[in-house]
Formats: sequence, C-alpha cells, structure tokens
Amino acid sequence: MTASFNGLNQIIAIDAGNNEVKVCYGSKLDKFCSAISDWHKRPQQEQHGSDDMEWEYQGMKGFGGTLAKIESEFGSHMYGGSKNHFDATMRILLAIHRNTNEKELYLAVGNPYDTLTKEEATDIKKALIRTHELIVNGLLKKFTIKDVIVAAEGAAAFQAIPYTSDLVRIIDVGSGTVNLISILRGRIVDIESFTTDYGMLTSKYGEANPFAIARGIIGDTSKKWKKEDKVKVVGGPAEIIAPFIKNHYKNTEIITPQIWTHDGIKFAPPIFGNVVGMYNMAVKKFSDLVQV
Repeated sequence: MTASFNGLNQIIAIDAGNNEVKVCYGSKLDKFCSAISDWHKRPQQEQHGSDDMEWEYQGMKGFGGTLAKIESEFGSHMYGGSKNHFDATMRILLAIHRNTNEKELYLAVGNPYDTLTKEEATDIKKALIRTHELIVNGLLKKFTIKDVIVAAEGAAAFQAIPYTSDLVRIIDVGSGTVNLISILRGRIVDIESFTTDYGMLTSKYGEANPFAIARGIIGDTSKKWKKEDKVKVVGGPAEIIAPFIKNHYKNTEIITPQIWTHDGIKFAPPIFGNVVGMYNMAVKKFSDLVQV
C-alpha cells in the first residue's frame, strides 16, 4: 500500500547537527540554530533571530535557536561524536514543534557513523518513542512519536541520490565531525569508513580553513581510498570544501539531494543531504504504517 499525501504528513526527518538543525518534511525544508541553553527572565524580550525559542518540557525551561546562542550563561552548543544526549533530543523536539501539527509521527534521525552502535541507537529511540508535551513561545503541542530510524550520517546521504552499485565514497562535512563513508552495491564497507574527531567548528581558532580541513580529509582517507574513486561531498560547507578535495580525488562531485515527495522528485541544497536521505529511508520504511 502506498501512502497518500495525508499519510506522508506523519513522516519527518531531522538532522540534529551541532551547529544547525536540518529538517525534511516532504518538500518542506527547515534549518535553525541548534543552540540549547538555560532559561532566565529577560525584562526587555529582545529578539535575536527568527528562530528564537523559549521552551518548557518535563518541568524544565530553556532557550533554543539564536536566542540560546546569545543569551546562554553556561554555553549553548554541545559538540561531540554522538547525538545520544539531552541537547540532541531537545533539538529534535523543537524541530517537530516548529514544522508540524500532526499528533502521531514517524521519525528518522542521524548519528555519526563511528558511534552508531545498537546500544546507542536503542538509547536514542528510548528518548524519543513516547508522547511528548512541549511548549514553545507559549504554544503547547502534544504529539506521539510512534517509531524512529537512527541512520548513520554520511551513509544516509547515499539515499538522497540515484542508486548505483558502483563504489562511492561520501565525505559528509559537519561542524563537529566529518563522516567518511564507503558504499558498495548500496552497503557500507566498514573497513573503509570512519568518523573524524574534527569538523568545521572544532578548531580553537574559530571556523576551520577549508583547505586545512580538506587536507586533513585527504590525509586520513588516502591510506585506503584511491585517487580515481568516485567521491561525493555533502554538508553545509560542501561547495567550499569540494574544490580542494578535487585536487586529489579527481572524480569529486557535490551531492544534490533528491526528495521523494507525493508529486515527484524535489531537489535540495547540499546542506540537506543527510536529512533528505533520512527522509527517503523513512518513507520507504513507514509508508505502509501511516494513516492513509
């Protein structure tokens, strides 16, 4: 049974990145600052961004989005090699609140490749598969997450491009990590796939130089990848990183994600590569379960 448009409204994918949260909800795309912080009273109520959020959840209160980035007293961004933590859960719940009024949802989220164990995926699912009541900017929404896919970041982007059985190397550049994934005949080659402990925003000097990041990627991958391999670059910095990657890997292209929607294929910018792939995976898995 194929899901109708109304049924697809129950499927959403969220990439809870360390710098920005990306959302794919059918042909609707959204992104916002991923900062989560403590709450305090603000007499002046100044607006810092279009994604300013004051939230209340399970007896806790906090700020989200640009508001959290600017008004935090104890730090607003949590970086690291895993999305199994409270901040990532809140980013996901805020993304749902921002993008849908559906009462029941099927969800796809991501986690860096190297830390995506069965135990890690189980923990992430436990935090999400339940009924949630969340107030954002005074608006209460109650929704139930029925089921969750936890996808390997980088590998998920493979689901956003036309299928090929050839060997494909995916470079997924994020703010906190870089996922370097090898896929052959649609399956991950584990021995030639890994996640780095650096990203665009992990340098103590601020945002990393694209040439330096590319040099690090090439140095890490050239031990097992070949110069003539097909390489696909994805992520927010894809367009500035790809030219430097191409100096070594000549068959390098930037991924243009393709979304499977009710009325055909839609295209998205490279920053949405992972979340579009996650959405396509969710449509494939959950389309027979959603209300049609």
